[in-house]
Amino acid sequence: VDLLAWQFHVDFYDPALSLTAKRNLVKSSILVHKRKGTPWAVRQVCNDAFGYAEIIEWFDYGGEPYHFSILTEGSLVDSVAWQSFFRALESAKNVRSWLDEITISRPLHLDLYYGMPELTKGTTSLTTRLPDSIVTKPYYGTATGKLGNMTLTTLR
Repeated sequence: VDLLAWQFHVDFYDPALSLTAKRNLVKSSILVHKRKGTPWAVRQVCNDAFGYAEIIEWFDYGGEPYHFSILTEGSLVDSVAWQSFFRALESAKNVRSWLDEITISRPLHLDLYYGMPELTKGTTSLTTRLPDSIVTKPYYGTATGKLGNMTLTTLR
């Protein structure tokens, strides 16, 4: 993989990266060279080397012209990783653009449990609305201590 990176002139290449990251950089090197200086090239290099990255242009967040920010889920835990990230960024962005901020997102994937005990007579209807932004496996449960009808409806 190291020789292929040399052959394809991968602008950002770090021997300390994982084998998967190295392969991804080599695979996308021709397209990155064709689109160098565009948000796509920056996103592609950051995705290949560090995982998920999203480029947010200045007009999307009210910044100054030619500025951008990055949203990433990458694990930048030490100064070596940060330096590597900035080298990757400099290799793909155009020279007139300036980085305003880097936002590191840590998504949580949790199980969500709903439950309701019912201890009355008659017919009961339960309607619940789930938040749109949760990424989870919801579990629904009801317990009843009577004879009758029960309806459970989930709205999105």
